[in-house]
Amino acid sequence: MKRFLLIVPLTMAVSWIASAQETTIPIPIFNAGFEADVLPCAPGANCWNSAVPAWLPAWLPSGFAGTIKPGTAQYSGGIPGGVNVAFLGNSQQNGVIFQTLSATLQANTIYILKLSVGHRADEAFTGYLATLLAGGVPVAFDSSLSPAAGTFLEDVIVYKSGPNPVLLGQLLAISIRSVGTGQVNIDNVSLTATQ
Repeated sequence: MKRFLLIVPLTMAVSWIASAQETTIPIPIFNAGFEADVLPCAPGANCWNSAVPAWLPAWLPSGFAGTIKPGTAQYSGGIPGGVNVAFLGNSQQNGVIFQTLSATLQANTIYILKLSVGHRADEAFTGYLATLLAGGVPVAFDSSLSPAAGTFLEDVIVYKSGPNPVLLGQLLAISIRSVGTGQVNIDNVSLTATQ
């Protein structure tokens, strides 16, 4: 009986030490909540701008994207954070936002990309594609959420780099695009790395 009692605490201590050594680091994303563009108008469908500071490099054809300050007609329960969200697409074309980050792909790392995906109550929602890239190559992506009209859902995309990733040391980037014609709203983008 004494041996069993000694093994249980020892197993628990080893498990605690292993988990205590993991470090999670937030990776900086500029304008992650889309609040950098201060829109002076009252919240609503007509309070928008075709700029998304820090997200649209000049070389990327972006379609139709921008920043909007939605009101209760778009989201009766409010939005996940702040007063603005990014919008991607409309009834004629899709849209994309893209940002290259300062962090590079590391070995033996778990990357978790999170974003809130919204469906405006007054616009069609035709889908999205959120992608984590390394050196311009997609390493993880998702397009599975379909929020109800007037709501947001949080997407969580996990990528495990493994011990010898082919793209080791390459710059990370995030791309989010609408699929088809309609509009997708995005808020609260974050990326963490756990080693």
